Amino acid sequence: MVIDNPKDAADQYATLWHRERQKPIDAYYEIRAEFNLDRNPAKLLYLLARCVKNAVRFNPAGEFNQSPDKRRTGRRPEPMKAELFGAHRILAGRCQAVHRDFLSLFLSARKGDFFYLDPPYQGTSQGRDQRYVAGVSRDRMIDALTILNDQRVPFILSYDGSCGERNYGEPLPETVARRIPLDAGRSSQATLNGRDDVTIESLYLSHGMPASGNGTPLSLEDFATQTAYSPNAVSQYS
Repeated sequence: MVIDNPKDAADQYATLWHRERQKPIDAYYEIRAEFNLDRNPAKLLYLLARCVKNAVRFNPAGEFNQSPDKRRTGRRPEPMKAELFGAHRILAGRCQAVHRDFLSLFLSARKGDFFYLDPPYQGTSQGRDQRYVAGVSRDRMIDALTILNDQRVPFILSYDGSCGERNYGEPLPETVARRIPLDAGRSSQATLNGRDDVTIESLYLSHGMPASGNGTPLSLEDFATQTAYSPNAVSQYS
């Protein structure tokens, strides 16, 4: 919708935003229930802008179930409209939205392609801490990345990490990709619970991607400035 019709997206978002002003919080739950029935994309945009920590959550039935963030009111309509039209100008005619299994895209990859991959983290789609409808198994991810490696198609993947003493998944083999640990700072959830846990996110680069580092966690700023992966480096892969 952002690619094809940003005006409708902006107008519908504005209507939903003002609707909540008339019925604080109650309207959020009404709109959430409506989205779970009609899958209206403007309602999804509203939910993304209003839910707790902008953290998307769906239950096993595929229903959006995250609560509203009561500390803020979401993006105001005018700034949202400007961002939607800005995204439209960048993406229209240059981008296609596709909904299908990622492996089919890997199999059709060609020389000159580049993949940025951000699936649900390992360990967040099962057990007590289930945050997503489904995840991507570690074995399937390794098989899929092997396809890209065999075709010499570069990729960047965010797939696991740790928070304090808790690990989200087992690191991928070095033969598949190079792991760069990124220091993402204090965990907001841990802070709310009175802890001082630091989040370390794993960023995997295919072996053809330029990067430096010795395994020590880098800050996000350091990764941008200390590695060879920069806007100039991106151009040779995108």
